[in-house]
Amino acid sequence: MYENKIKNSLPLSSVNYPTRPTKIGFTLIEILIVISISIIFAGTAIATYHNAKKRALLDDAYASVLQAFEQTSNRAATGFGTGERQGVYLEKKGIVTFKEGDDPETLPLISISQDPSISTNQTGLTILFNRITALPDIPAGPLEITIYDEDDSDVTPKTITITEDGRIISQ
Repeated sequence: MYENKIKNSLPLSSVNYPTRPTKIGFTLIEILIVISISIIFAGTAIATYHNAKKRALLDDAYASVLQAFEQTSNRAATGFGTGERQGVYLEKKGIVTFKEGDDPETLPLISISQDPSISTNQTGLTILFNRITALPDIPAGPLEITIYDEDDSDVTPKTITITEDGRIISQ
C-alpha cells in the first residue's frame, strides 16, 4: 500500500534518476590521436625542409662553379691581365680562379658550401682558358664537372660541360 502512494503521487518524469556527469575535457584516445597526427605532420615538414635545404645548397654551389668558369672564360677572351691565360682550379670543396703563372694551391680557396662536392670526368682539376680565343686546354673530349651531394643520393646532381671549342653548357 505504501508503494502505491508513492507511485500515484509522483509522475515518472519528475523523478530524478542518477545520470552520468556531463563530459568535460577530452578522452585519452582523442588526445593520443591528435598527438600522433601532429607528429606525422611535423615529420613530413622536417623532411621537406631538409630536402629543400640540400637542393638550395647544391644550386648555390652549382651557380658558384658556373660563374667561376664563365668569368674566367670572359677574362681570357677579353685579354684581361698582362697576357697570361686564365684558369680555374677545382678541389672537392671549392674553386680558385687564377692567372697563368700563379700557383693556384697557394691562392685562397672559394668555398662552395659544406655539403656539395665536385668531381670531373678527367684527372686534371686545373682548366686554363687561352687568351683572346678563350679555348680551354682540356686533354681529350669535353670536360664534365659534376656537383653532387655525397651524403644524399636523392638530390639530383648538376653537371657543367666545357667543350673543346670553349662553350660552357649548364645542365
